[in-house]
This record gives sequence, C-alpha cells and structure tokens, in this order.
Amino acid sequence: MAEVMRVEYQAIIEAGFLLQIDDPGLTEISSFAELSEAERRRRGDMYVEAINHGLRGIPEDQVRFHTCYGINEGPRVYDAPLGDIIDLVLAVNARYYSFEAANLSPPSEYVQTR
Repeated sequence: MAEVMRVEYQAIIEAGFLLQIDDPGLTEISSFAELSEAERRRRGDMYVEAINHGLRGIPEDQVRFHTCYGINEGPRVYDAPLGDIIDLVLAVNARYYSFEAANLSPPSEYVQTR
C-alpha cells in the first residue's frame, strides 16, 4: 500500500502542489485497540515506517501531515493521550504537522453526577 501511495504522492508533488496527508489511522492504533502497550508501539512504528516509505524522495518542506481522532460525535473518552503518540506523529517525514485534539471537559450531558 505504501508503494502505491508513493506513486500518488509523487504525482501530487510533480503537479506543483504541496502534499497534505490527512490520516486518523495513527491515533486509532492507540485509542481503541485492546493491545498491550508494546504491541501498540510496534504497530505505530510500523505505520510510520509505511508512511515514510511512501514519502521517500519527497522533500519534507513539501509535506504536511494531519492526524486527528476521526469523526466521532460521541464523547472523547477513549482517545489516546497526545503524549502517548506525539513522538510517532513527529516521526513522519513532514515539515508541517496539524493535530486536532478534543476538549478535556465533556459536555454536561456526559458528566456523571451522584
């Protein structure tokens, strides 16, 4: 898959555009998986390696990487903490990064009261 995406990425760059990768997959590995911490890390490293394989040869200043927690309209209670994944995000060979994060305070209808 990374090799196929590399062809697409190259075409975007050769057309004179900046490449922006919008990818919530990296956060998914750590957010919902019932995996051990070691297995989440192994999969995260493999995921970044695949992205970087697709980006090889493309100058970092032509790449933007965006990740988020996806489109989930429910409470954001299962999202991986940014501190658990930021090193993986920053390991992507890009110059620019954007990351959407949730408000730590849930809406009042999700707050449990006694």
